[in-house]
Amino acid sequence: IFGGQNGSANFNDMYDFDMETMTWTFVQTTGILPSPRWGHSAVVQGMDTMIVFGGAGDQFFNDVFLYNLFGSSWKFAHGPGEAPAGRWGHSCIMHGESAALYIFGGCSKHAASED
Repeated sequence: IFGGQNGSANFNDMYDFDMETMTWTFVQTTGILPSPRWGHSAVVQGMDTMIVFGGAGDQFFNDVFLYNLFGSSWKFAHGPGEAPAGRWGHSCIMHGESAALYIFGGCSKHAASED
């Protein structure tokens, strides 16, 4: 579990929930940590990478972060092309065969919902 909010504070912490023991553990991470946020999306690519996109906090985010599940480390992902508008409350899927991340909808500062 990454980030979220409690009504008065935004978080960028990481917790692991062990499905066998039904216990929570705080995860100490390294690297370039995403800003505190809520309403973001997170998907898993392969066996070792979680991808986090967007969300809201002190602004609407349109950034992409990669988290290595085995190394407990974050890195900022960037590339050519224009990123979508910052948003929260969107849906996101990872298409494994094409290694493409698809983002749909959400709310931004420009519109109540993006399409």
